[in-house]
Amino acid sequence: MTEALDIEWRRDGIRGQGIRVRSLLPLFVATEMVTRDGVRAASVGSLGVRLTADDVAAAAWKVVHEGRRRLTSPHRPVGRQTKALAALSAVTPDWASRIVVSRLAR
Repeated sequence: MTEALDIEWRRDGIRGQGIRVRSLLPLFVATEMVTRDGVRAASVGSLGVRLTADDVAAAAWKVVHEGRRRLTSPHRPVGRQTKALAALSAVTPDWASRIVVSRLAR
């Protein structure tokens, strides 16, 4: 949906500047949402919580103020761990990614 809206709205906006649509992709952020009923998901235990709400806010600020970049993904991974996993998934077959994710979720 992010990609479709980014394409559709790029000609709209003030003074022809276009409306950019971006998604931030953090892994686990140190908030109350990380645990449910006092229990953490298995993947939280294996990956850990390395981001704070301030980290995500800083990433949002950066995205809002970034210059135009042609032909790049509208998705922005947040944090080193997320960037590394995103880079790996870009060059890994889907079946291999599913195996890694299923092992992390145990």
